[in-house]
Amino acid sequence: MRESIRLLYVADQGESGDGVATALEREHDSFTVEVATHTSDALGRLSDGFDCVVADGLSEDEAIRFLDDIREEDPQLPVVLSPDIDRVDPPVAAGVSDEVSEQALLADRVQTAIEDGPNGEGVRLRSGTFPDMAFYVDETGRYVDVVAREEAPLPEESPDRLQGERLRDVLHQEAAERLDKSIERALDTDEIQTVQYRFDANNGERWFEARVSPAERTGVDREHVLMIARDITDRKERETALKALHGMATTIQTADTVEEACELTVTAAADILDFELCSVLIQERDLLVPYAMSESARPDTARTMRVDEGLAGKSFQNTESYVVDKIRSDDVTQPSLEVIESGLSAPIGEHGVFQAVSVEPGAFDETDITLAELLVSHTRTAIDRIEREEALTRKTERLEEFASFVSHDLRNPLNVATLRTQLLAEDCDSEHLDGLEGALDRMERLIDELLTLARQGDTIGDTEPVSLDSVVHRAWSNVETEDAALDCRTDRTLYADRNRLTAVLENLVRNAIEHGSDDGSGVGVTVRVGDTADGTGFYIADDGTGIPESEREQVFQSGYSRVDDGTGFGLSIVRDIVEAHDWEVRVTDSAEGGTRFDITSVEFAG
Repeated sequence: MRESIRLLYVADQGESGDGVATALEREHDSFTVEVATHTSDALGRLSDGFDCVVADGLSEDEAIRFLDDIREEDPQLPVVLSPDIDRVDPPVAAGVSDEVSEQALLADRVQTAIEDGPNGEGVRLRSGTFPDMAFYVDETGRYVDVVAREEAPLPEESPDRLQGERLRDVLHQEAAERLDKSIERALDTDEIQTVQYRFDANNGERWFEARVSPAERTGVDREHVLMIARDITDRKERETALKALHGMATTIQTADTVEEACELTVTAAADILDFELCSVLIQERDLLVPYAMSESARPDTARTMRVDEGLAGKSFQNTESYVVDKIRSDDVTQPSLEVIESGLSAPIGEHGVFQAVSVEPGAFDETDITLAELLVSHTRTAIDRIEREEALTRKTERLEEFASFVSHDLRNPLNVATLRTQLLAEDCDSEHLDGLEGALDRMERLIDELLTLARQGDTIGDTEPVSLDSVVHRAWSNVETEDAALDCRTDRTLYADRNRLTAVLENLVRNAIEHGSDDGSGVGVTVRVGDTADGTGFYIADDGTGIPESEREQVFQSGYSRVDDGTGFGLSIVRDIVEAHDWEVRVTDSAEGGTRFDITSVEFAG
């Protein structure tokens, strides 16, 4: 009769565990399995003389605590972790005899663990499930009981190389000092520390992140810490790339032309993301046209294509990014070169597409998509700005042409008509002369305000700190105010284009004078300027007749006037200049029953 082997099975998160116990006993008739419903229950039963402990589905922190507690009670007791791969990755530390995931193999692993002991040579760690390395470090800074995943990047491809070595003899000086400090803090505070460090591995320099936790080992005089280390090189490289891309954002977004933005994009893709063969294609009507290619790309790496053609067209039309691991002759990719095996395509908003290709299959992954999308987001912002500026330049040129026409072609005959009217007034006395002179004066004002609207509408110059009180009084002096009164109640300083702000106030003051009294003389009208109650702007109010609520949206429209001889451009000018400053303007009733204009979203100094 075979000697009975007693196992203690710690069920997954308090489940009964009877099914696993039955399966183990069925696989090995020498196994006798008892079930603990929690790690605390298992620890309380260790003294009952079990041959092995099997734990299922523990989190990383739970596993570390459980292993330390077991080692404190019984340093020689074999332990097997059977992780649920759908749960949080559990750790494997020195003293863990093995790990399995399939129940069919669990019994064999338990047998191996018992034969090998707690630090047996047969430890095997699953790639992607467990940390790359687990080991103790004693108070002298030496590696103890090193175990490692088979694929882990280690010097000379073996954890034995580290056994008994001091940290300072294996690691960079900076890394050794960083680990020493973390070990010291862990031992002093009895708290888990996290540290990142560089390591010269068999495949080059790698970055690791280690969790350092205090550990007590029965029968050992020296203090120890348990270190669980993961290779985070890919993460560090991604962080470095992200930082570089953010640094490149300003350069790309300040490009002067679309071509320059595209050139900077492929340069960044090649230098930062290691996309050696890449290009940017920009839409021109129904085509995607190559605007830039990386230096190492052949001239025929990218070609002009229809907006619905190939992977570029699919990415552009669907505004989605795609990765193709293996290009086939019957798919939609349609590469320009036969040697291309894989590719990546990312849309640049509504402007075009960024593409990277490789002569190797599977060269791109989800991380590459994320980084490419971040890069081209800067390209999209740059092109958006460039196109807005180009549109504004074209608009400004048209306005300048219009202003020139108004200034010369209209003003010249007006001057002739005005002069002839003056000469006519010297020769005869007619009741029609007053009406003629009034009409010519109104035409003069129309020309002046059309010029203002053309030259000051959507654009402003450099902003500077401006005293609102001083600009109000300057505007007041520029307008014929007759017997009206000014009451300025603000001394705040705001950032504005001084000349454009003066034009705003001139038009609002003129509006109050012309519309504040029934006869348009402004006699008895008081204009008040002050700060809005919420502190976000200022107001200009009068005590005149006011504006009906039904007309308040119309007053900002070009050509709209509530008086017969008004030009209808004054408040349109106000609106355009206010919006060019990114301010807001609203018309309402004043406290005295007249009209009040609130200008808000203003940036004040101090």
